[in-house]
Amino acid sequence: MSNADISFALVATPGKDFRLFCDDGRARLRSLDRFVAVPWLMPWAAGVTINDTVIDAGPCIPADSVGEMPPTTDREVYLERVRALIKTLGETGGKTVISRVTSGRFCVDTRMVADAAIDYLHNAPADCYRCLFHTPATGTWLIVSPETLADIEPSSGTLRTMSLAGTRPAGTAGAWDEKNRREQAIVTEFILDCLRENGLTDIAVTESIRHAANVEHIVSDITARLSPGFDTATFLNSLSPTPALCGYPRPVSVERIEAIEDHKRLMYGGYTAVVEGTGHIYAAITLRCARLSPEGWCVYTGGGITADSQAEAEWDESCMKAAPLVNLFTRLSHRV
Repeated sequence: MSNADISFALVATPGKDFRLFCDDGRARLRSLDRFVAVPWLMPWAAGVTINDTVIDAGPCIPADSVGEMPPTTDREVYLERVRALIKTLGETGGKTVISRVTSGRFCVDTRMVADAAIDYLHNAPADCYRCLFHTPATGTWLIVSPETLADIEPSSGTLRTMSLAGTRPAGTAGAWDEKNRREQAIVTEFILDCLRENGLTDIAVTESIRHAANVEHIVSDITARLSPGFDTATFLNSLSPTPALCGYPRPVSVERIEAIEDHKRLMYGGYTAVVEGTGHIYAAITLRCARLSPEGWCVYTGGGITADSQAEAEWDESCMKAAPLVNLFTRLSHRV
């Protein structure tokens, strides 16, 4: 059996130690815990599962059948398309999240790439979700996500989620501008509506500022109480993708994304989750992420576009978000 057939996930939820899931589909279970990867626009039931089995394996960067890496997004093409979208949003309202990619090729062996990725995870902030995982269906992904999709604890009947949308350079002084405030409000209201529609009660919202590498975000931490008959799959399907990764209204935003973006999102904008045998689920949105292969890498970043956006500023914001991963991989890549 090749390494490409063995699924693994090295993962740490915020404030917790790393743990390793490995699964070749044949080994016996070590626990009922599992790791689940749900791609962009896919339902919970379609998620790819990595069980916690008794198998001697470790993180690597195997070949996969997902396809070649997309080319780096052309800046002028991005600006032209985003300017047109801004004009449309000025007429229709709403928000659409547009992503772009930065790609390159490695000039070192896969063991060095895996070691660098693991070091990156261990040096990332402990309040982020940190993950390196591989399955034959998804390929290999490196994630350091500041955004919780859902933290569901059935034993206490509680749920925690968050809205994280406004973005600016870390350390910026003064109040947040209206564009970021409006973008944050769209995401927060969508999540609150989703909680109410799924019967959750005692909903509370607390706002703060969250630092993530070289940027900072407005974050609204949201807590709620589970209702009798709460169904996790139904809830996650209604919540993901949130307007922070898709836009609002969602169906229209999906159509615009498919028309504007030349690359496939794959795992970007979806989510991964650690599911414990107790029923506890921690799920994080897949952003600040990269797809890896033995030959190369692709970093995905995005930004929320509204009628108040400026195309050049959105491009610059996406570069800031991508910089930590791009800098990591550039050191391992061919230099011109």
